[in-house]
Amino acid sequence: MANVHVTSYEIERDRFPPVCVRCGAAAEDRAVQSLYIVDGWWGAFQLLGLLFGVFFFPPLIRIVTRYTRSVSVRLPYCPPHHAELDRGERLGKRLFPIWTTAALVADGLTIADCLTGPPIGVCLTCSPKLGPGGMRVSDP
Repeated sequence: MANVHVTSYEIERDRFPPVCVRCGAAAEDRAVQSLYIVDGWWGAFQLLGLLFGVFFFPPLIRIVTRYTRSVSVRLPYCPPHHAELDRGERLGKRLFPIWTTAALVADGLTIADCLTGPPIGVCLTCSPKLGPGGMRVSDP
């Protein structure tokens, strides 16, 4: 895969060659995409927020991306890759609420498991005096 470095001058003036950014085939269509710029200490903080959002609280991803610096770019795509890009965006918009619900339910179940009754599952490692199946191990 080839690497191409573009300058802000090329981005601002739409100076991309008419080849697909994915495969290199001839491309006439251009799709507008947002490129997020994450750099410096603030970028490291944003990256940690994104990672936390992926696993524990997905709405945090939208909050973090709202406050990152971004650039809108018109990138050339061949027709098959342009259609694939459109399908991916539609699928992402449909799956985000499902993913958010699943993550929040899993978080809630884990917290409820840790707070109630004898710890089982994930919280089994919280108490060293528990044996297999959550049974209390008596001291000799």
